[in-house]
Amino acid sequence: MKKLLSIIAIYLITNTLQAQNKFDIIHKLDVLGMDTTLTPLSKEDDSTSVIFIKDYHYKEWLNTKLFKTLVLPNDVLFRFTTIHRRIRLNNNEAVERYNTMYIPVSNNSELIGLKARTINPDGTVKYFDENNVLYIENYENHGPMKIFAFEGVQVGAEIEFVYILQEFSENYYGHLYIQENFPKKSFALELIFPSYLKFETKSYNNAPNLIEDSVADNRTRLSITPVNIKAHEKEEYAAERATMMRVEYVLRENSYNKGNRFYTWTSAGDEYAEFFFELSTDKKKNKNEVKALKNILKQSKINNKITDKEAVMILESFLKSQIAVNEDHSQVLADEIWKTKTASEHGITRLYVLLLQQLGIYCELVLTHNRYEKYFDDSFETHNIFSDYLIYFPQFKLYTHPSSYHLRLGEAPYNLSYTNGLFVNKTAVANPKYISTVKYIEGLPMELSYDNMFIDLKLDADFNKANINLKKVSLGFSASNLRPYLNFMNDEKKKELLENYFNIIGKDGEVTELKTENTKMFGYMLDYPFIMEGKIINSDIIQQAGDKTLIKVGELIGPQVEMYQDKNREFDVENYYNHSYLREIKFEIPDGYEIVNLTELNMDFFGLNKQNKRIMEFKSSYKVDRNVLTITVTEFYNEIRLPKERYEEFRKVINAAADFNKKVLILSPKK
Repeated sequence: MKKLLSIIAIYLITNTLQAQNKFDIIHKLDVLGMDTTLTPLSKEDDSTSVIFIKDYHYKEWLNTKLFKTLVLPNDVLFRFTTIHRRIRLNNNEAVERYNTMYIPVSNNSELIGLKARTINPDGTVKYFDENNVLYIENYENHGPMKIFAFEGVQVGAEIEFVYILQEFSENYYGHLYIQENFPKKSFALELIFPSYLKFETKSYNNAPNLIEDSVADNRTRLSITPVNIKAHEKEEYAAERATMMRVEYVLRENSYNKGNRFYTWTSAGDEYAEFFFELSTDKKKNKNEVKALKNILKQSKINNKITDKEAVMILESFLKSQIAVNEDHSQVLADEIWKTKTASEHGITRLYVLLLQQLGIYCELVLTHNRYEKYFDDSFETHNIFSDYLIYFPQFKLYTHPSSYHLRLGEAPYNLSYTNGLFVNKTAVANPKYISTVKYIEGLPMELSYDNMFIDLKLDADFNKANINLKKVSLGFSASNLRPYLNFMNDEKKKELLENYFNIIGKDGEVTELKTENTKMFGYMLDYPFIMEGKIINSDIIQQAGDKTLIKVGELIGPQVEMYQDKNREFDVENYYNHSYLREIKFEIPDGYEIVNLTELNMDFFGLNKQNKRIMEFKSSYKVDRNVLTITVTEFYNEIRLPKERYEEFRKVINAAADFNKKVLILSPKK
């Protein structure tokens, strides 16, 4: 709003409605029509919880002097967003979910029109009174909202609404997820803008392409005419929201400013670098920031006798022990952050970069996006792909994520790894001051993210209980889901959590002598595997069958996931991260007994790459040395993505672990 107010002189309009009527937008409120009959549906559709009968989105960029109760001295390019939806609600859950609507607003936007109604199965039609719209300044920390409720909605009803939002924005780009987890009988999208502007769009995941034509008054339209959109069905080991049909749009050119391409990788890098790499230009703020940076470094006790890598680790450990990161916090200046000990994600990232520059340690800023929401497409330049930040040290070939307490140097979050990012570095010259390049963000290698178990199993004299010595050794992402949080717990809570995490065998295990190693979050954590070791007494894995004893050896590796697929796979496989497991089980066979089904332990499921090298595997083998049976189980996944045509191969490897889970040794007296 400050930007807008800086370019206008303000005159009041006494009649807001008069201003609304002067907007020369194509899509207006008079679209509900007179039809108040329910839409005929097939039996299949009628059994679906929610169906969008209509889902129409219109975005129009229009020059006007009118905004809220103001008349501006010059035309300003506003965006008018019209949303028209008609939704069938076929059960109570659907009614509960959709009987209240939420419209995000801000200082730079205004709801200029709203109409809504409910069409019930009993024939009653209830129209919404727009005077009942509620304004909430910060609804559940999602910012300001205008909220309205549909009254008397019955199961099987259709709710319908249309609203128009006028918005001022400096950013002329965005996206729309066309597909959701329910069907849309009729979807439409239009982008309408003055013909001197040129927008580019790209459709993803088989979404329809937008077609260009012209409309009145020298305006261009890019549109998807009404089309049926099937429901998105969630699949295991898929990229979730990133697999939904989506359209991206971006303003690329203005004919009045020829030669300039907008929202490129270079312009993004320059814009973000000015914020992250540079101190405040205000003299007083600059002085306060420099003072704070020096104070932080002094308290961190970094000295010039250590290596740059050691300095980075000390700095990271110190900052993550001192500053809470939360998007509710708005502090971005170094002195404000240090004073309040709170920061937003971009604030803490900026602080890291400024401190690293003070130390003379080279780093690059990496701008990227959660790959489960969108995959970073390096062929479509837009600023709409930057939501997350990493810091990269090319001299170490390592990343860090300033806003993740549970991760340390070398551990970029897996949802921000294995995708592209914009790498921005500050040069030593004035022109170019910054260089921006799209590169692939490597994730942790399989060898640095593992979860291993070493198990010694011995039966008591009566074969009623199993005495188990268990050692769990984990590293990387496999360690980061527990180790970091132990440091915040008291002894009682820590003991309870560790025992629950450790006791994964059977149902009635009793844990004793539990101890841990490498719990402190300091140093290069990838050099220090998290270790848990203790004893478990368990009777659940033993059963008697006549003179034979059944030992559920498969349950020693803990519960395993089993994947089912009763339809053709739709999406490619997207694994969380490359990782491995090693399970070594040693069982002391009692004197006078033998195991009669050892060969059932042999398993080998795998997938190969083009070089005939294994990229995934589940393998189980055994050997007997005197009276000690040793079972070795290896499982690993060393490829993040597989085409859907190889899904069945992937599923067999995953399910092999579940099959091993069911393995039972038959212990029988020797004959």
